[in-house]
Amino acid sequence: MSTGSLLVGAKLAQTSVPLIRYAARIANGDPITVVHVRVPPQGWTGYDTWSAAGLRMWQDECESEIRTAALIILDGYAGPWRVVVRHGDPARELASQAEQERARALILGDSGNRRRFRSKALVTKVKARTPREVVVIPDLATVAEEGPFADLWWTEPSEPR
Repeated sequence: MSTGSLLVGAKLAQTSVPLIRYAARIANGDPITVVHVRVPPQGWTGYDTWSAAGLRMWQDECESEIRTAALIILDGYAGPWRVVVRHGDPARELASQAEQERARALILGDSGNRRRFRSKALVTKVKARTPREVVVIPDLATVAEEGPFADLWWTEPSEPR
């Protein structure tokens, strides 16, 4: 890999950890820019019990957690990296950022075959909007203990018996 960047898209810090690790792993030999793109959810109309200030605080906390996770994971990474926050439709914003960055690939998470009400999966929407390669990292629940993605999650040390 010699040009462009790798885009990572995830909503929360916990789900972004394996995606950032994967991006750092495939870019490790080449100091390519790793860009974590966060697009906060827009549909707040159903949450009328929360105040606007409370929602803003929650979004700020999510962004702070993502920046902290990226800082910890990419501490030993030799190349440049940054976190970008965009607002709007997640699929449109991820595809737009990929075009701006001339990204080599978008790295997205997939929660498996969850039932979706009146919407397609984000991965499907992004693939339809960009010619860039889209790499999908499966959810932890769908990963085999021994496989190409098995070492991307934090592991808790087991207690001695």
